[in-house]
This record gives sequence, structure tokens and C-alpha cells, in this order.
Amino acid sequence: MKIPEYSSNKNSLVTFCSASITQNYLVLLGDEYFYNFVGRQMGIRFTDLIHPDYQEEFTTACTELVVGESVRLIIMLKDSDDAYHLSDITISNNGRILANEAVLDLRIYNITSIENRHIKFSNDINKYRSFLSMYQDYLFDYDTETGKFSIYLYLGSKSTPFIQCTIEEFYKKVTRHYEKPEDLTEFETFYQHVKKADENFSLSLNLPSLKDFSVKDRFHINGKVIYKSSMAPVVIGIIKHIAKDDDAMIPYYATKEGKDPATGLLNKRASSEYTTDILNLNDGQNHYMLMIDADNFKDINDTYGHLFGDEVLLKVASVISSTLNGRGICGRFGGDEFYIFTTNIRNEQQLRNMLTTMRKKIYYAFDGIMEDFHLTLSIGISLYPDDGSEYNELFKKADKCLYLAKDKGKNRFIIYDEELHGGILDDSNLLRRAFNPLEKAEYLAGVTADVGTGVASGDLSKIPELLEYIRSSFELDGIRIYSKKNKSLMYRCGSYKKVPSYEEFAKNGEFLTFYNVNQILTIGSLPSFESNDREFSRAMTSNNIMATITMHFTNKEGDDLFFFYDIFNHSTRWNESDKNYLLTISKMLSRML
Repeated sequence: MKIPEYSSNKNSLVTFCSASITQNYLVLLGDEYFYNFVGRQMGIRFTDLIHPDYQEEFTTACTELVVGESVRLIIMLKDSDDAYHLSDITISNNGRILANEAVLDLRIYNITSIENRHIKFSNDINKYRSFLSMYQDYLFDYDTETGKFSIYLYLGSKSTPFIQCTIEEFYKKVTRHYEKPEDLTEFETFYQHVKKADENFSLSLNLPSLKDFSVKDRFHINGKVIYKSSMAPVVIGIIKHIAKDDDAMIPYYATKEGKDPATGLLNKRASSEYTTDILNLNDGQNHYMLMIDADNFKDINDTYGHLFGDEVLLKVASVISSTLNGRGICGRFGGDEFYIFTTNIRNEQQLRNMLTTMRKKIYYAFDGIMEDFHLTLSIGISLYPDDGSEYNELFKKADKCLYLAKDKGKNRFIIYDEELHGGILDDSNLLRRAFNPLEKAEYLAGVTADVGTGVASGDLSKIPELLEYIRSSFELDGIRIYSKKNKSLMYRCGSYKKVPSYEEFAKNGEFLTFYNVNQILTIGSLPSFESNDREFSRAMTSNNIMATITMHFTNKEGDDLFFFYDIFNHSTRWNESDKNYLLTISKMLSRML
């Protein structure tokens, strides 16, 4: 095989990614690098990414693979720009079951980018080693997978090890030289941080000199956790010689007291102080603030008990930490509330890919534990500096989006957009309704009655005002009404970047066959509808419409009217009560038009 020589400057071109597929080749779970490569997050059939010349070889290998075996292939894979890249792919049948389906695990290496990445990383490594050689601080790492603990120093761009052993052996070497109880207590704290792979920690302690264990010096230690491709945590850190009076310089979020005792994440105070310190740097970089809730956690505690609930929270904390992987800080605010503040996620697409990976990992982390048990997350997000420069302002906007996410059916993330979500003080009624479904139903019944009163007047000039009232009351992003007779858009409200034309949804007659007997079609996610009508789905998603309820009625003039109630930029799970009210409203409007 002759390999074409070319390179790509695409930021999305990744060297390594992974995914899990069903026996029908649908992608159940991918890491964020996989989603970044293919350019979408839902409705992905892996065989659609493979060049036709390689599809038979791939499907044959998958079909013949038995549990416990792997096979390695060289195939061409298509990226988000429809360009093919030579890829080394390992297919493994590990006997895993996800969502009651047998899955195959894929590890994918992009051959066309490996050489360039290798040269770049080699240059970077040499540069960083030179930097480290300019300092005389000790470095350490602890690999939880192998149990190996190392302390080393860079001299002349070369790592010089002083300690290489297990963490238990290091503990024994050090503690036998302690005479004072307080020295042993300080070291025990450090040992537990490392052994438990705590996310971030900072402390000062007396240590025997690494060159002469009979001499003790005062050191300050900063540690954090990164994750290997296997998701095993690795503790890394710096050991710096200090004077004793420097201990007071340790910030609260780096102390033992700043940790949530149940999960090891930062507590609320530590999270807010760390975030404030980063914001005060005014570095001009994008930083995302995420408020996260585990959906229906109270029901989990009530049904399965608090011990199981604690296990769930530990698993959620682990998945959040490993997915973020050092690109920010994770915190727990109490109960089922978690927090993220990012320091190294550059743009919204990277954020979306990370969150897609996180939510799928959460879902499948509990798969098969017990029948019909799955956990989902609701997430609200704000962005520095676009949404504010202070902690409280960013917090309120992220918190607002969290409750909007829960009110819209949970299991989703919402990124703050002032145009769509309004200010942070102008809709207390909306947040109040989010906590009280009965009160919300009563409120929407009143809205429906108000619309009926407006329709009864027969005044067509009131329709734009009525549509805006409906849109805001039902928390929709947009409403469209089309006429089949005129093949045109009659009315619309909402901040559409581009409004689809009549032909974009009606030119394919197959779309009309998906309405039910009540002439309603509910689509919670346009990408998932793509297999039914690809042309319609792509037309809608290209206009940022990601979910819709559409209804089809004939008015007294014999004209077929199409109503669309749209959600932008994210999928949703439609509430049955909301659908019934919208059905009533649509029927009333169709009689008026």
C-alpha cells in the first residue's frame, strides 16, 4: 500500500481517540477527541466514517471477533471535513455489555499526524527539560496503576532519580527517622493525599534530606492528579525547600481543610476562592463555570439507601475529575451539587465534546448494576469574560442555566446566552416554576386560556404578540407557522439566525409520514432523527435547531398549516403536559388563520 504524504493544519486532527460501538456499528460512547475528529456527537454509525474500500475488511473483522480477542487493522477514516486519514485501529471484544448490548472497543491512531506530533512533542520535551534543569526543586510522581513512587531532579536536561520504590516502601523509609509526633502527623497527611490520589493538595512538612536521611529540612509540596489513557490516576507534584515561616502562604484551596471529605474534591469555599484568584489574574483567556446536579438523586437515596447514594456520588466525582483531567478544578458544593471551573478549554466545541463524553461515561458507569437504573446529569454553564468578570455574576448565570436544564427535562447542559435566557434577575417566576410541576401546569393552563381569549377576538394583528407570549411562557427558543398553499412562512418569533424555508422541510414527502394520528411529530434530538429523514434533519440542524415539536392542521380555508415549536443548540425531552397544551393552542390558532 502506498501511503500519501500530506499534512493537515486542522486543530481537530487528533493523534489518538477511542470509542465503543454496538454490533450494528452505532457509536455508543466515544471520548471527546473522537467527537472532535468526526465533528458531531450523536447518531454516528462508525462504518459511515470508513472509506468504502475498507468497509468489508472492518465488518468482517468485527463479526469474527470472539470475546477476549483483539484485531488490528489499517483503514482510512473520514473526519468532519469529509477528508480521509490513514488510521491504525485496534478492535477489541472485551465482553462488555452497555445498555443491554454487546459492544466492541476501538482504539484509533491517526497515522498521518503521528510523525508531526512526535517531532513537536520531542522538541517540547527537550524545552521543558531544559526549563526544569534551571530549577533545583524535586519532582515526584505516583502511578496508582503500577504502584511506583519516584522522586527525581532534572540535571542537564536529564532526570536523576533519588527515590524509586512503592509508596509503602517510601513511607517506611521516612517514618523511621521521625522522633516528633507532629512530624509523623504531617507526613501521614502527605502519604494519604498521594495514596488516595487526591485532586489537588498543598502542605508543608519536615522531610529527611533526600541526600542524607539523618538531616531534616522543611519542604513545601504541591500535588495534583492527571489521568493516563487507561483513566488510571497519576499523582504528580513539586517538593520545594522552604523556610518555616513560609507555611502561612498556603491558600485555603490547597489545604486539607479545603477538601470535601466524602469525595476529595474542593469544597464550596475552596472552589470559590480558587475561581476568584484566577479571575483576578484577568488573563483574557476563556474560562467556563459549570454547575452540575445529579438528576433525581433524592429518589436514589430514598429507593436504594444512603450508602448506595454515597457510592453514586463517589463515582460521579471520579468521572468528572478524570474527564476534566487537569484542565481546571472540580468541586462539590454539598449533596448532589458539583462544580467545575476550567483553565485550559479554549472554545465551546471543546467544552461540548468534553461534556458529551462526561455524560455518556456517567450513564454507562452504572449500566447493569441493577435493572432500569441509570444516572444522568443536568449542567448549567457560563463563560468568562463574555458573561461576567466576577464570581457571583458567573455563578448566578450558570445556576440559572442549571435550573433551566432541569426544568426542560434534565439530562442536558445549557450554555448561558442572554438573548435566549434573559438577565439574571428578571425571571424569578420561571425559577419558581422549575421547582413546582403542579404550579407550572396551572400556570400553563392559564396561558392556554389567555391565548384562547386572544384567538376569540379574531384580530390577526394580535398573532405576533400571542406567539411571543407562548414562546416565553413555554420556554421555547422559537415558533414558526408555515402555509402549504403559499409555500411560505406566515409567522415566526424568536431569535433565529436563519429561518428554514418551506421547501427545506416539505420538499421531501417522507417527512409528512412521521406525524402521528393527532398530527403531531415530537423530535427531542434532530441528529437522532437523521436516520428517518436525513435531508430534513440536516436542514434543521444547519439552522441551529436541535429539537422541535411540529403539528399539522387544515384551516377553514382548506390550507395546510405547519406549526414548529423549536429549541436551539441542544436536545430536549419534551414534557407530555407541555405537548398537550401546545396541541390545544395550535388547534385554536389554526381556526383563526
